[in-house]
This record gives sequence, structure tokens and C-alpha cells, in this order.
Amino acid sequence: AFLMGCSCPLASAVGHLDAARVSADTGMHWRPFPLPWDKTNLPSARNMICSTLARQPLHRHWFVNNPDCVMLHAKSDAPLAEKQAQALASVAALSGGLLFLSDDLSTLPGARLDLARRIFPPLLRGGAPLPISPGFSPDPEDMADGISQHCSSPEGDWALVGLFNWSGRGDARAVALDLIKSEPKDGQVVHAFEFWSSTPSRGWASSVCVPLVAPRGAAVVAIRRRPASHPVYLGSD
Repeated sequence: AFLMGCSCPLASAVGHLDAARVSADTGMHWRPFPLPWDKTNLPSARNMICSTLARQPLHRHWFVNNPDCVMLHAKSDAPLAEKQAQALASVAALSGGLLFLSDDLSTLPGARLDLARRIFPPLLRGGAPLPISPGFSPDPEDMADGISQHCSSPEGDWALVGLFNWSGRGDARAVALDLIKSEPKDGQVVHAFEFWSSTPSRGWASSVCVPLVAPRGAAVVAIRRRPASHPVYLGSD
């Protein structure tokens, strides 16, 4: 049997449950709606993201994290913008926890259905939250600025990084390579590939920057070190 707790005291679940919900209920709006007050435990996309990132260090240490379901609804009564839906899906996927869809897939528009396809199969391990990048807009929602996962492949180690912009305007985001253990060695170049836009780029000596991340949006970047002697696979969607 696989036991999962929902809304239980988290410390009480250790040793008794295989998985536990670590977030507020997700929702079809960014902030709680139509309630007249704004609390972090009320259903909304923002609250699901905030709780998931804050409790990411518990994943596979206490239990398997369950960040609640991914909702990609795109009807007029639930105006979750495309970039917000990408951010929601990015956090759920990069967390490495249980991954559920809550929508009636037969009713999803083509673009949202494609978004759902692109986050499966789920990652086997969860990423580590990153500190806020200095020099960019402060986070008004008080949420982690990014999440990083170390990966391995036949051509070597690489990093998968989610960079988030929780502010209300478009802004740049960057990650220092020493934080994700991807500093280039002698004769190497750092290459980056952004998943949602399918955009390749080259890294600087000390960091990789995404010039523009949409308001309350996300960039998911694969970062690889390429030896000067041979080509290397960058990524795909």
C-alpha cells in the first residue's frame, strides 16, 4: 500500500505516510477568488506555488511531497494566464513530487493540453530551491526565486533550473553557476536551452541569464558545459 496524507500535521506524518500534501489547495485564479481577503492557506495558484517551494527541502527526506494537482483551466471564469499556467506546471514538475492533473482533458484548449503533455513523465528527484538573484526586482509574493536539479546523462552532468519572476512586470532572471555546480572548466563553454520557448543561449563566465521572464512566469533552463573538442546535445521541448 502507498499511503498519502492530505492536510495532516507534517511532522506527524514522518514514518507513517509515504507521501503528504505540502501545499495549500491550488486554484483556477492566481490569488484567492472570490473571497474578499487574501490568506496564504486559501485555494489559489500562488498559494500552491509558495507552499511547494517553501517545503521542497522535505521531499524524499520526510516523505514524498505532493504539491497538489496542476490545474490548467483556461475558461473565462478562471482567467489563469498562459505564463502563470506555465509557472504552475514548472514548479510542480521541478519539485519532483507526485504529479496530478485535475482538469477534464477533453475540455482543455490545444495549447494547454500541450503544456500538460510536456511536464510528463515526472522527474524522479526534486530540485533544490535557489536564493533570490541580486539586482532584479524584489519578490512581492515572498517566494523562492528558483529551483535547481542536478542531472546526469551519457555526455556528463548538467543542471535543470527553473527561474521564476513573481513580480507584476516582465524582468530578467539569472542563476550563478557556482550555485548549481556548473562552473566551466578549462576549454569549456556553458550552453543554456530554455524549455518553454525552445531558445538556446550561451552562458557567461559566472552565470546564465534569461533576459525576460513574463510577470508571474517561469523559465526552465537546461545548462550544460560543452568541451571544446566535440558537440553536445542541448535540449528539446
